[in-house]
Amino acid sequence: MKKIFFLPVLLFFIVKANAQQTVQQVLSLTSNGINSTEILMYKQNNSSFYSLYSNSWGFGFTNSTNASIPFHISSDDFIGLGTTTPTAKLDVNGNTIVRGSIISSLSDPNIGGSIQIQNPAKTAAGAANNWQIFNMTGSYGNSLQFWAYDNLGCTDPNGLCASRLTLMDNGNVGIGTSSPNEKLAVNGKIRAKEIKVENANWPDYVFAPSYKVPTLQETEKHIKEKGHLPGIPSASEVKANGVDLGDMNAKLLQKIEELTLHLIEKGKKDNEQQLKIDQLENRLNRLLEKCKQPSY
Repeated sequence: MKKIFFLPVLLFFIVKANAQQTVQQVLSLTSNGINSTEILMYKQNNSSFYSLYSNSWGFGFTNSTNASIPFHISSDDFIGLGTTTPTAKLDVNGNTIVRGSIISSLSDPNIGGSIQIQNPAKTAAGAANNWQIFNMTGSYGNSLQFWAYDNLGCTDPNGLCASRLTLMDNGNVGIGTSSPNEKLAVNGKIRAKEIKVENANWPDYVFAPSYKVPTLQETEKHIKEKGHLPGIPSASEVKANGVDLGDMNAKLLQKIEELTLHLIEKGKKDNEQQLKIDQLENRLNRLLEKCKQPSY
């Protein structure tokens, strides 16, 4: 029995605005086989037409000029633009311009909406042929995450399946970590031509007359008791908390300035001692000269 997938009668009119309205014939209805219904819609000069078809594998339009099928709806209600084998609700074979927002909305306790960017030419292990951007929550934290996958994927222990960049909802950014606790957290090495760290507590106060420079004896005592310089974090503290570059540079400069003051003071004492030594040498030389003179 012949199945008909399109309406049995279709009326098509072109209304041309003139002094009087006239109706022109542009419709040809034919059948080209079992389970198929086809409507030919000719252009005004009858040189070419669009074929509106309905059959067992779908519904769509055919352009007689180049025999292309610009629009197709599959039997499982997938829409294809430029393809007759759509694999998603909307499958576009070609470039797309959207004059508005693209929204991926998915209420999920973990992953949420996502966007995929694929390159099938990247076939090597470890080469990300699929990047996905997720609006995540739950166990992943409230964040926007960029994930990379290769052909092996998450199911293979050697496959690439990793978060590469994380933007937390609170503004923190993580590279190589999906749980950044700072504005920028990097799990790995950083190479830069210049890094500028702002610090409002630069230790010029060391040179103020009111500043009390720790004595060397006090510093020695602290080193013996604590194992590190006064005001400098211990190795265990650095291991646990890391180092604040701005604060650490300020502390190191403070120690350099204190050491400079000690060296200046030592230089003054050395000069005084040298002056006394010179004076003693002069007196000794005069005494020796007297001893060399003959006695009468």
